[in-house]
Amino acid sequence: MRELAAKSGVAFGAINRIELGKTQPRLETLDRLAKALGVGVKDLIENGK
Repeated sequence: MRELAAKSGVAFGAINRIELGKTQPRLETLDRLAKALGVGVKDLIENGK
């Protein structure tokens, strides 16, 4: 998660809260995470179901 935080510019704590289901990310955050992972936002959303 720390590498993803560094690549995406999204705080480690925010990524942690998203993964734990404690918060819903904004579209901008999803976009930044998707770009850092080399996938589309749609892929993040579909895999999260």
